[in-house]
Amino acid sequence: MWKKWVLYIANVVVVGVLVQQVMTTTYLAKIDYGLHSSLQSTKQLASIESSIIEKNQALQSMASTTQSMSDQLRLTLQVTMAINKNIHAIDALNQSTLDVNQTLVGLGKQSQVNLASIASQLGQLNSSIGQVGGQLGQLKETIQLDASTLHDMKAQTDQMNSKVPGVTQ
Repeated sequence: MWKKWVLYIANVVVVGVLVQQVMTTTYLAKIDYGLHSSLQSTKQLASIESSIIEKNQALQSMASTTQSMSDQLRLTLQVTMAINKNIHAIDALNQSTLDVNQTLVGLGKQSQVNLASIASQLGQLNSSIGQVGGQLGQLKETIQLDASTLHDMKAQTDQMNSKVPGVTQ
């Protein structure tokens, strides 16, 4: 009975880990989408700023400020791309973990089936052993009954042999 509980608890733990992994993957996907959207917006902003400056031939200070912003945006873009790459790596690792956890759930279910089969077979073995014990008891009773009959037969044979000349006992 306690083995069954251990299996149930193990299954609950595995399911809990799976749920946590799925939720983590979902949140990371949302973060990835937000970062990707931010990256696109940043690219569009840089492109728009560049065209405005070129068309209006803005002042040198504005160009200098814009250049500084563009450099900072490039750094932000590089950092965002690195974060995006790391999120994809984490996604891949989470998927691998999810696959392993699903495999463990399958193995747990198969172990549960195997243990149930073993328990059933042990029950049948116990029943068979009980039947053999009963049959051995019946055999013992039969032997005891036959022992007295055989003893009487031997006595009668000895008696008949003593009456027949030339038969030794």
